[in-house]
Amino acid sequence: MNRRFVRTFELVGLAIGIVLFLLIVRTNSELFKDIQSYQRLLKDAQERADRMTEEKTRWENTYARTRESWIAWQIESKLKDIITGVESIELGNNDDGIAYVQEGGVKKRYSFRFASDRNNTALVTDVQLLP
Repeated sequence: MNRRFVRTFELVGLAIGIVLFLLIVRTNSELFKDIQSYQRLLKDAQERADRMTEEKTRWENTYARTRESWIAWQIESKLKDIITGVESIELGNNDDGIAYVQEGGVKKRYSFRFASDRNNTALVTDVQLLP
């Protein structure tokens, strides 16, 4: 009887061990699937954020180029009222620029400053002949 009890105890212990092992395997499998889906979610979110950043940058660059072209056209138009023979202008970074002028076969350079408001309307000031 003692031997039979020990044998039954061993079988019950083995069955409990197998059940626990299967539960652990199942839990780990579910955790692994959850981790994989979370990683996929993070990857998709990062790709979406990258695409949105690229699109935003593209639109900002387009706006900046359009704004710069519009201001350059206004400045050139206003400079033609002040100086005759403006061939081209070069805008600087600090609201200043240089106008290249051809007057009577002589090439001259004029410096100028400009200001623009939030409606991108340019005002040209301080037009001076450069040596």
